[in-house]
Amino acid sequence: MVALLNLVRSCGYLALLQMANGQPFRGGIDVGVGAEVSRRGGEVDIYGPALVRAYELESKTARYPRIAVGQGLPQTLSAVLAHEEDHTVSEIQKNAAGAIQEMLFQAPDGVLMLDFLGKAFKTRGAGSMDGQTVRKAHDFVAAQTQRWSADTSKEGLKLYGRYRELATYFERRMYLWS
Repeated sequence: MVALLNLVRSCGYLALLQMANGQPFRGGIDVGVGAEVSRRGGEVDIYGPALVRAYELESKTARYPRIAVGQGLPQTLSAVLAHEEDHTVSEIQKNAAGAIQEMLFQAPDGVLMLDFLGKAFKTRGAGSMDGQTVRKAHDFVAAQTQRWSADTSKEGLKLYGRYRELATYFERRMYLWS
């Protein structure tokens, strides 16, 4: 769980940093069974249904610069949080699972996503992220929304709608970063 928390923190941090630098990306995170397969030269590949779901989340579900989350992650978090044990490791795992759970958000379009602008991410996940970087990311999103609003082509209309959704998300969360 601690490694997963670090992954979620890193993804949120990078999503904001890349937007601030004008290089947005979208992504997908899911959890499930996987297998490591060694190749010649010592390289290791990971295969499994969670990897396929993460790819599908990125390519089909995310739609705009955000990180979509598959159902395997909240199911795993719920299982960890429901587990009752008195060991220190268990409490550490539960704290990490709780932190991750707080960093998830159901977007208005129904997609579960990493809430990289939310209160929990700011207090438990942002690390060295500052308001200036978030403002730069916000400015980038606003500029892209403006840019694509003037393009009446099919692609322009599609991108305008997607950046408008992202801009709305920013507008609803920016007060946390002021």
